[in-house]
Amino acid sequence: MPGQSTYPDSLRNALAASKPDTNRVLLLEALGRHYQFNNHDSALMYADSGINLSKKLKYIKGEALCLQIKATSYRMPGRSAAQGMYYAMKALPLFEKQKEPENIIICKLLIGWTLENQQYPRLCVDYVLKVLPAAEQINSKWLGYCYTTLAINYKNLNILDSALLFGLKADPLMPNDDSNIATIAAVYLKMHETAAAERYLSRSIKHIEHVNSHTLNTLSELYKQKKQVDSAIYFAKEALEGYTVSNNEKRAAAQAEIAATILKDLYQMKSLRDSMTTYMQVSSAAKDILNRQEKVNLISMLLNEQSQRQAQLIQSEKMASLGELTAGIAHEIQNPLNFVNNFSEVNKELLGELKDEAEKGNIDQVKAIADSVIENQEKINHHGEKADDIVKGMLQHSGSSSGQQEPTDINALCNEYLRLAYHGFRAKDKFFNADLKTSFDESVGKINVVPQEIGRVMLNLINNAFYAVQEKKKKLGTGFEPRVSVSSSRTDGNVEIRVSDNQRRHMIKRKTTKPTGEGTGLGLSLVYDIMKGHGGDLTVKTKEGTGSEFLVVFRNI
Repeated sequence: MPGQSTYPDSLRNALAASKPDTNRVLLLEALGRHYQFNNHDSALMYADSGINLSKKLKYIKGEALCLQIKATSYRMPGRSAAQGMYYAMKALPLFEKQKEPENIIICKLLIGWTLENQQYPRLCVDYVLKVLPAAEQINSKWLGYCYTTLAINYKNLNILDSALLFGLKADPLMPNDDSNIATIAAVYLKMHETAAAERYLSRSIKHIEHVNSHTLNTLSELYKQKKQVDSAIYFAKEALEGYTVSNNEKRAAAQAEIAATILKDLYQMKSLRDSMTTYMQVSSAAKDILNRQEKVNLISMLLNEQSQRQAQLIQSEKMASLGELTAGIAHEIQNPLNFVNNFSEVNKELLGELKDEAEKGNIDQVKAIADSVIENQEKINHHGEKADDIVKGMLQHSGSSSGQQEPTDINALCNEYLRLAYHGFRAKDKFFNADLKTSFDESVGKINVVPQEIGRVMLNLINNAFYAVQEKKKKLGTGFEPRVSVSSSRTDGNVEIRVSDNQRRHMIKRKTTKPTGEGTGLGLSLVYDIMKGHGGDLTVKTKEGTGSEFLVVFRNI
């Protein structure tokens, strides 16, 4: 574009003539922003200079803007998602301190997008829902990004009504966004509304050379439903080819796995066994990439920053900003991650000593230090795997659901979510305490449910109970002691789960017990829908003077 190449030159000329003041910080920030998408090293150089000067000047907004540049630059393909999240988390409290609503939204979206790219759709949804009211109030371009992010992640969670709702909201704001168009079409395909899906995809087909793998996979699924197998194969192969040239491995692998699975099914329809086997292997390889242990590094980066400022974060509700579930997970994995961080610091020091000894030619000392580094690395791996196991267990019920029912220890599931919810509230309010009561009928045993969905049901109901007693405690003070109970029983062939508290509600009819903007994003309406899908139901009883009880019933189990 005319004049574009002269823009950085004019900024550099202004920078050379500037004094070490806030105006110089803004020039450094502008240069960093110019390079953040296409020249990582230059973007970091200018951003770091801006951060250092801002700290000397105590210019909080300038420091936050430069941190945001680093967060954005690290989000680009082939770079470190964990680093990007780390810098977004550092910028966020600074923008909040300066009351910068649009930049707060941008930082939270950067964090949400990282969670999305790392295959945490539920955490991403919970995070973006918390920033959505502010985005709707400002009604800036970032509102469209909030809607598209929610649409994509609700689709990945197979919550189709919500995915379609947010996709259609985003469409008039971002009519040329191929990802959103493909998301709407994909949702319609899952609903078997082929004509509606084709109507949206036709907008992308006009510019097929620019279509991404997400859209190509959706086109392939469309033609598969229309039984036009050759066309379906063509678009799936195009999607797979797009993966091979992508350097955004985690996100691309998800689309490659979809494309390979479609191709496997299509060649099975054509009775071409060799091709079917080939794409089955490709699908398996893509899954291996998705399952690779990258979660510990991401969450370790997040928690390392949180641990340094824990007292401030608890009071300012930063841990809760990741969602009540995330706070519970943080509590569970903090111990092994402390080991990871501590041994990493020791290794850093040892490697410095090793370099010194190598320069002196002390080979024996070099070998001894190297042995210590190897031993520490084994400890890091051990504790990293331990943290990974905890993450997998805690996220099992919050991740994407296959929709398949499986034998599930319902008592263990309820107990797990009671603990996570309690940690979440304690993370937000260290003065919050509640008397927790459990009474589990061992005869309930394992029942066939979709554990991810029932986990969401229990988390939502238990969080609502904690929220209710927390609010009453704030009003009554020492005159009220919060109590939350979870129990199970088997009665007449049915399994019943009760979540009760000693706070009577007045808002049951509108299917939520929290004011707008303070829920988990699920709401009692979704709880009703999930239970309906399991052939069960949910009822609410309000007892005068004693509290409220949610009764979940699984019939004929």
